Amino acid sequence: MTVAVPVLQENPVLEPVYRAYVEALNASGFAGIIATDYATRLVHATDNSVYQLLPQAVLFPRDEADVSKIFQLADKAEFHSVQFAPRGGGTGTNGQSLTTGIVIDVSRFQNRILELNVNEGWVRVQPGVILDQLQDLLNPQGFFFAPELSPSNRATLGGMANTDACGKGSRLYGRTGDHVLALRVVLNNGDVLDSARLEANDFFARKHQPGREGEIYRLVDEACRHAPVHPGASRLGRFITAYNLWHVVNEKTGSFSLNPLLCGSEGTLALVTELKLKITPLPSQKALFAIRYKSFDAALAAAQDLLKHQPSAIETVDDKILTLAKDDIIFPKVKPYLGDNQDFSGNAINLVEFVGDNASEFASRAEQLKAELPSAPGVISFHFTTDKAAQAALWDLRKKGVGLLGNAKGKRRPIPFVEDTAVPPENLAAYIREFRELLDGHGLSYGMFGHVDVGCLHVRPALNLRTEDDEATFRKISDAVYALVKKYGGVMWSEHGKGFRSWYGPEFHGEDIYRRMRQVKTAFDPRNQFNPGKICAPLKHENTLYEPFKQTRGELDRQISVSAETDAPGALYCNGNGQCFDYRMDSVMCPSYKATGDRRHSPKGRSGLMREWLRQASNAGVQLQPVSLSAAEKLKREWRRLPLLKTADDFSHQVNEAMSGCLGCKACNSQCPIKVDVPSQKSLFLHHYHRRYPRPLRDYLLTSMESWAPIAGVVPHISNVLLLNPLSRLLARWTMRLQALPRFASRNVYDLLRARKARRFNAKELSRLSPDQRSHTVLLLQDAFTSFFDTDALASAVRLLERLGKRVVILPFQPLGKAEHVKGRLPEFIQRAQAAVKQMRELAELKLPVISVESTQALLFRQEYPMHVDCSGIAKVQTLAEYLASVDDALPVKRQPIVHLFSHCTEKTQLAESAGQWQRIFKRFGVELRPVNTGCCGMAGSYGHEREHDQESRLLFEQSWSDSLSQARGKGLVCATGFSCREQTHRLGAERVPDPATILLALLS
Repeated sequence: MTVAVPVLQENPVLEPVYRAYVEALNASGFAGIIATDYATRLVHATDNSVYQLLPQAVLFPRDEADVSKIFQLADKAEFHSVQFAPRGGGTGTNGQSLTTGIVIDVSRFQNRILELNVNEGWVRVQPGVILDQLQDLLNPQGFFFAPELSPSNRATLGGMANTDACGKGSRLYGRTGDHVLALRVVLNNGDVLDSARLEANDFFARKHQPGREGEIYRLVDEACRHAPVHPGASRLGRFITAYNLWHVVNEKTGSFSLNPLLCGSEGTLALVTELKLKITPLPSQKALFAIRYKSFDAALAAAQDLLKHQPSAIETVDDKILTLAKDDIIFPKVKPYLGDNQDFSGNAINLVEFVGDNASEFASRAEQLKAELPSAPGVISFHFTTDKAAQAALWDLRKKGVGLLGNAKGKRRPIPFVEDTAVPPENLAAYIREFRELLDGHGLSYGMFGHVDVGCLHVRPALNLRTEDDEATFRKISDAVYALVKKYGGVMWSEHGKGFRSWYGPEFHGEDIYRRMRQVKTAFDPRNQFNPGKICAPLKHENTLYEPFKQTRGELDRQISVSAETDAPGALYCNGNGQCFDYRMDSVMCPSYKATGDRRHSPKGRSGLMREWLRQASNAGVQLQPVSLSAAEKLKREWRRLPLLKTADDFSHQVNEAMSGCLGCKACNSQCPIKVDVPSQKSLFLHHYHRRYPRPLRDYLLTSMESWAPIAGVVPHISNVLLLNPLSRLLARWTMRLQALPRFASRNVYDLLRARKARRFNAKELSRLSPDQRSHTVLLLQDAFTSFFDTDALASAVRLLERLGKRVVILPFQPLGKAEHVKGRLPEFIQRAQAAVKQMRELAELKLPVISVESTQALLFRQEYPMHVDCSGIAKVQTLAEYLASVDDALPVKRQPIVHLFSHCTEKTQLAESAGQWQRIFKRFGVELRPVNTGCCGMAGSYGHEREHDQESRLLFEQSWSDSLSQARGKGLVCATGFSCREQTHRLGAERVPDPATILLALLS
């Protein structure tokens, strides 16, 4: 084993033709971004599938003119071999957007809603617009875009059109293509074509005009006129061929539309730059049944009876997903609607939705079902609701099904490859029975959920493609399911597109239909430059398609050392579901991605880079576990690394750039269904990176803060003068790249202890407390932030607890090491953790509550410490909210204003009950507390103080907190739970926001 990571120089260079192409594109006036760095290419080498293809480059066009430039250049003879694949949200489950050529990512810049015409019922959008982004515009005006997808917070409309996506309610509303009025697409020579339906006369004129467009109309007309209808299409609402030949020409009227070809074409024909979409009025009535069944079979069998009541959707979730949901942030929201017994073994849930505008008819159908359910076969219980929040929570549970399955424990994880098969609904029960026998025969576990009203069920068998045995099973299952689908008159790809599964296309479609599909491909893309290897190849080209059993991530992951599965599991198990791309600014998920728009700076991006780093480090024989060093060895190591500061062409630098932007908020650890923990990955990486390259001086200052703050806090006024004078600020800015340091509180924990000498910690005295005294005594854990910089929060907690009759004992200050973990000084962090755990183990014998005012410090004992040291037998460290919510004490307040709560983002994600606990506490005092829905404030420990992150920090505050804070201040009082948040509001909001205890104390005074 090597001591430190060597230079990792495996950065694949561009092939000569691609290097020449990007150089020519750069010289052409292309206004977007051309990325050829290994990190960006790696991030775009994977999607939500099991595959990995490294592109040559990634292009981010700013507008349609940029897209035209891309293909005008590709039309030149020397670049005819250059290949392209479009990419939107990157949530495809079958490798649709993966290529070894050039990825064109439209999501970064082409994401504007261009025009809304409510009177005529349409909207024009760019392809990078996200579904929820459009719904947020339409819903307040009484409309919505009908296809409802599970990844609606990151799925782009361009991607939805390219896969002809559908989801919940498709029986009522159909597919995306049914709502596309027209597309603007760029052809392979850079020309722009509008796909609006043409009447017979217009079509006749258009196909006889000269040029590329006329040629396409002539060839497509020849391929599609009198095209035979696939036998499965008449029996299956979820049928899709990729090129819907028989819908192009209306044989009765002679009208003609390219939309059926382009919708579902997966970027194999042209690149979409604009969509004109039909919008649908929102139904005035909505209700939802959550029906729990004894078995999954009972839930499936019930679908046919449920359809008699004409619901808009019936969705099924099995016991595996329900059980996994119990450990997810979603569960507290749905728990009240799933029945009293929370053991879901063998059970299943049907979510049955009713929508409509006729109130009496709507109520009649719902009441009829209510009357039937108590005696219906297999029903355990049911919950009926018209409450919007309850319905949203239950649908969120269903939406999270894919991600939750990905978080199943063990090396085998449920993966997509047979997950959107569909058969006629009347065949579903028999089909699923054989499907389950197939999987059980291979000894596989699996989860099931889906749209039983239309015969589509999502099934994800658990496999470990890092093993050759499971790779072989992968193929066997895929082939067997294809045969099973054919037997029951179904289709292999009902809503998630073909991608690599195009492999089955020639045999599935038959010779005539498939030849016509190749004619269509020839009309649009005769040189096979658009997403080759998917759907079909043009005529006169060899019909080479990607095999769905090769190019898997597992092939590369086999090179990663076994220890990495323990040391950095998030990097290996990230399945690319893209939950971290949530577009809403009030979502706490990954603020660094929201601030930059760069997918390298997302949990998915960082995990992908970490996977590759682990692969290269494993091949270099690197030992991942932190190594403790003596002080002399540390000093010797620091000097030895200085000459390596400017080592070039090291892949580790690219990983470091991505990791350095992580705020450490840990939203990924709860919001991501896989529970990817990027801060822990970052800590491990930085530990190894700085074993080779010197640390910034800033790291030493920040990580030693818990050592020097208690000393400086003895004389806070002098310390502030020394640290915050203009010269010191200038030195900090230029030598350590720090914007500023927080100001020491003029009255700190020392003053608090001097004023209350009886509260000093004395273990012997506490061990002699009577039972009555013990029941009123609490221990307060110090942290550097509230002890020395924001002591008002600590003092308010003390005084509030005292007003409630508690005897508060402040524990001796003990460095907890949060900064060491953030900066990757893992040996030092482990030493801090061992000392803190030892203290808590000794305190456990006192059996007294231990409270931390700063919730992030309490979380250290639950999350970071157990990863590195034995935490058994320690006293439980509670947050102030957890403790106050557990007692019944309350006092009358002098006044009862409305108080608005701004929660720390880490607290919101890791302590989901916190806001509710504070609400109950304030309610007990007779005060209404309203949690404010915000994302990250942009501070996150030292992040907001670091010069290179200052712009992103300010942007995050403006995007999420600034307006909300102004509005809340105009309606009542405000408070914030986190020290970082209070520091940021003081820095950028002009006025420091108090903590909840300070507000409560003020209302009592």
